[in-house]
Amino acid sequence: MVLTFNLTEAEQRSIQKVEEILEYSFKDKSLLLAALTHRSYINILKKLKRPLYSYERLEFLGDSVLNLLVSEYLYRFYQELDEGVMSKVKSVAVNTKTLSEIIQNTGINRYIIMSRSEYASKGYKKPHILAAVYESILGALYIDAGLDEARSWVSKTVFPRVDEVIQNKSYYDSKTRLQEYTQQRWHVLPEYEVIKEEGADHAKTYTVHVKIQGNVLASGTGASKKEAEADAAWKALDKLYKQRDKIKDHE
Repeated sequence: MVLTFNLTEAEQRSIQKVEEILEYSFKDKSLLLAALTHRSYINILKKLKRPLYSYERLEFLGDSVLNLLVSEYLYRFYQELDEGVMSKVKSVAVNTKTLSEIIQNTGINRYIIMSRSEYASKGYKKPHILAAVYESILGALYIDAGLDEARSWVSKTVFPRVDEVIQNKSYYDSKTRLQEYTQQRWHVLPEYEVIKEEGADHAKTYTVHVKIQGNVLASGTGASKKEAEADAAWKALDKLYKQRDKIKDHE
């Protein structure tokens, strides 16, 4: 798709602001435009009699580019890790939660182009949408400028998360670690409860409570029940470790 039509003011602003955040000016603006456009906007495109597009094709490409770059980074800079550990690190460091947080923290979520109804339902805060936009932008960068420019953005946003996961050894299964902790401390097992399901069947977001002896310890979200449970377990562990450290500080 090449820009052969006039953009709305909102679309122009989205492109301008996201280029400023990325510190990169696209040669083909239509790539960034597509990368920022949610499928709910297609009906508006029809009314405007413009080509139909959304971020989904670029998301597909960006997912592969991200996997390649993270795998390359682990291979080059963590030669002591075997393939099993590298796989675990990648699954913990690169997920819906991580990517959605990046888009929200950078402010890019404010410039996603979507319908009024999707905006009203706070689509600009939905983790699965934000994660998809991260990957679509990465795909657009790859097409427009090549692998080096794509790597540059991943190095600023995802590689620090990879380093953190390895440094903290948080690639160990969070649910197993929480289970070991609660058994050792209280001789009980944690329980998980799905309290909310949002979104279409192909793009659901789950919210899960993890409980200890009936008391809610933490909540987690994810694109699957498994991912939401793992997120809840990590948050529970973080809370328990902080409580433990406070007790130690007062001993």
